[in-house]
Amino acid sequence: MRTIITPLACLCCFFASSQNIFLDPTFGYEGFTYVENTSEINKIALNPDGSIISAGRKFISGGSNIVLTKHDAIGTQDLTFGTGGVALNSNFNSVDLRDIQLQADGKILLAGSNYTGLDTGPGGSPIIHAFVMRYHPNGVIDSSFATNGVFEVTDYNQSEFNAVLVQSDQSLRLISYSDGITYITKLTSAGTLDNSFGTNGSRAISDLSTFFFFNRGAITLNDGSILSYGLDDTGFTNSKLTCVKINASGDLITSFGQNGISSFDLDPDPNTIELITNAQELPDGKIILGGSATDNLILKIKADGTADSSFSVNGILNHTFPFRDMLVQPNGKIVIGGSSLISMNNYGFSITRFNSDGTIDLGFNSTGTFETDLTERNDLLYCMRLAGPEHLLIGGSMRPIDFNSIFALAQIDMSESLGLTGNKSEVLSIYPNPFSDNVTVSIENESVTTVQLTDATGRIINSYPVNKTALLSLENLEAGVYHLVFTNNRQEVISKKLIKQ
Repeated sequence: MRTIITPLACLCCFFASSQNIFLDPTFGYEGFTYVENTSEINKIALNPDGSIISAGRKFISGGSNIVLTKHDAIGTQDLTFGTGGVALNSNFNSVDLRDIQLQADGKILLAGSNYTGLDTGPGGSPIIHAFVMRYHPNGVIDSSFATNGVFEVTDYNQSEFNAVLVQSDQSLRLISYSDGITYITKLTSAGTLDNSFGTNGSRAISDLSTFFFFNRGAITLNDGSILSYGLDDTGFTNSKLTCVKINASGDLITSFGQNGISSFDLDPDPNTIELITNAQELPDGKIILGGSATDNLILKIKADGTADSSFSVNGILNHTFPFRDMLVQPNGKIVIGGSSLISMNNYGFSITRFNSDGTIDLGFNSTGTFETDLTERNDLLYCMRLAGPEHLLIGGSMRPIDFNSIFALAQIDMSESLGLTGNKSEVLSIYPNPFSDNVTVSIENESVTTVQLTDATGRIINSYPVNKTALLSLENLEAGVYHLVFTNNRQEVISKKLIKQ
């Protein structure tokens, strides 16, 4: 293991120098960690205590298995999770993971599809089955869910679950694309079909003739409705960026877009695929969508499905930055991530940030983009998750020399400088950290206007008056990771990680 760590550490230090955005040295080994006997992280979820569930794949001959790991909030692997820290599921041999969700009780839901072989018809079309499975918080499959922990759709030749949405009563809504039609399916909390819903537990949202909607994912909106996104290619002549809004019963909400459907046609060329791949709702009900047409793009729409003309150009930002995943920070800034060519045959992680109006954020690493390279081979970014207001988790893969690709998990500190040229730790200090009961906060910056305490998910727990030195009594907090968030009079932010023992 030391033969891997030493060259990685040197590379990380090199790329982090002289930058105001950097790999968080308090996480893992100088900002990153990895797990052997794995291949790539596709999805990340966070527990309320800040612990991290990473779900992805381990490549095998002819396919891939599902693999999960767990780390605490500072990047230490939980070796009691699964078997020796890794939960490997070899029941499926060629998987594509599309979603991960955590239930209130900590159980882990995974959704996606599994290739099972070729049919016997002319040409031998692939057979792909949608599935959702549930694990206990310790990484053991929950055999009480569905059939031995797995609900699988075998009624279609090609189907995939692109989203699993947990409802307040712990029932599930699954959004699938099956043989060309988008469906919403309802499962009970035990993982069985709710036959009172639709027909045998499912309802079609689209069809093959009047509305050919290919969904790529879905999110639950603040009002409890569901937004599914992807493309519309009705007539197979010109695809369009499309999202639909439905209620939990599967009915289109007609006040959204045109009778529940919002579409944007940016390129009339029938060979251009216009597809939405990411979505996040803002507190005011507006929605940020990420995808691609002629170029990569970010689209901002109002709650009614119309374009927000105050964003970029008529609500649409076209860009050429690396783009695989997208999220929005609490301050409204938009972060996209992907992989960029660092040197010959060597890709690294690439993060770009935009202001809430769609302009490039030049306060982010001075250029708007931060790149980091963990190994001398390809480091590929597949997913991102906020681990606090200004800390970004990256999941993907890295490939040290003479090794196959392995899980790579990194954390980036995106805190602003609060307008100061000095080291952030010299102008805002917190001690002791980790702490047991009380924390002393020292602020050597007269521009600071607010101090807030948040949990690992960004929920505000308390606000404090701004004093040069203050003693905070935090003995009532549960053990875990928290953040003190400092904001100045220009709305610049620093987030300091706190660890309660």
